Amino acid sequence: MRSLILALGEMAKLEQERAAEVHPPFASAHEGYAHIKEETEEAKAELDYIEVQTGLLWGEIKRKGIGLEDVDRIEDAALRGAAELVQLAGVCQKYKESAEGFPKPERPREIDESIKKD
Repeated sequence: MRSLILALGEMAKLEQERAAEVHPPFASAHEGYAHIKEETEEAKAELDYIEVQTGLLWGEIKRKGIGLEDVDRIEDAALRGAAELVQLAGVCQKYKESAEGFPKPERPREIDESIKKD
């Protein structure tokens, strides 16, 4: 499993580098978050699809079938989901690389003044 995780990390880095050639760094933490959220939702959609297909497979097996078409759909969705998760890891790398250029949040004055009073 460890070697697979390392290989996926390399794939994520390649995906991040490919995307960096086309898209600029994130302008803010909000933008980075939006991309992380989008990739998370896309990966979850594949997992949800797999769950439905697994239920259909089980129904086919209970009817004495073998469900090869269901297994094909599960396999395809698993690969799409894995690709989405590799993209998500790449987006996380991009977020960390972009973070240095994010605008620094300003603290409201009342917070600063209350700290001085304590």
